[in-house]
Amino acid sequence: MTASLLAAALNRAQIRAWSALSDPVPGTMLSVMEACARAAAAVDSAHDGDDSNHTLGLALDATVNAAVAAVVRTEDQLEALHAAHVVDAGGVGMLLILDCLRSAVLGEELQDQLLDGLHGYDVQDPHIHAAMPRDEGVEVMCTITLSPLDAAMMRQRLDEMGDSVIMSQVGGAPDASGAYRWRVHVHVPDAGPAVTLIRSLGEPSDISVSELAVPRNPDGHGL
Repeated sequence: MTASLLAAALNRAQIRAWSALSDPVPGTMLSVMEACARAAAAVDSAHDGDDSNHTLGLALDATVNAAVAAVVRTEDQLEALHAAHVVDAGGVGMLLILDCLRSAVLGEELQDQLLDGLHGYDVQDPHIHAAMPRDEGVEVMCTITLSPLDAAMMRQRLDEMGDSVIMSQVGGAPDASGAYRWRVHVHVPDAGPAVTLIRSLGEPSDISVSELAVPRNPDGHGL
């Protein structure tokens, strides 16, 4: 790994992530990934593509620092996060992954203080789910091979049925018929119509249906 490869990988990742969503919005892990890609690219540019471990370390430090700042900003970028007084959980997950990468590459310990001060991650705070409304419906996921036309049709129909639609290609090359493998994700009120649509366009595998509602204790406090 070099600083140049890190910058290129993060840039490709954030482009793929943004393009996979039907309705991408800032204030999510997308914003964090974008900030990280820019930070790594800035270090790489400032050092003229130097492939030394020193420059890689600088790029990893800059990436993690950019992730922290971007996570903090999420609280004011999304209305729901602002109302709950928390930062985005997906962004925090991205931050932790990047710190693990930094630790592994540089041979240093994980930064224990990384989550200090992030709203929603202080163990002394009351649990953020206690007063939040329950999500309704289910999450449906599967993997399926589709032609580009059928993939576009599925995305449009799933957008009409629910929200949080994500369709991302699995692998780069099409099969002999020109179809691609897709990983599909959607939140819908009921799984039946979505699964029926999916099966009408192909033969899905690894179908999973999960309740969106967060389980709670009978007294209504915490998980």
